Amino acid sequence: MFNFCKRFEFKLQESYDRARDVLKTHGREHHRLADALLQHETLDAAEIEKVLSGSDLPNRVAKQKVGGQERRALSTGANKTKPKLPAAPTPVAT
Repeated sequence: MFNFCKRFEFKLQESYDRARDVLKTHGREHHRLADALLQHETLDAAEIEKVLSGSDLPNRVAKQKVGGQERRALSTGANKTKPKLPAAPTPVAT
């Protein structure tokens, strides 16, 4: 049992060190990708390659269904608002 715990602890530390090194080495790319995902929500493979190479992504034209019809709207991510959370239930006195 002791040997298993030591091996597990070693593997866990090894994985943590490797993840930390990847984030340190590729931190700039990580932040660019995170920013692009916050702006566009989804990215295809070509867009990911552009972001990782340092290129800016063009604004997209998104299709939206309004009243049963598809309409095109410019998707910049700038006009997005945070969704409203439902009100917390009020406690019932007993």
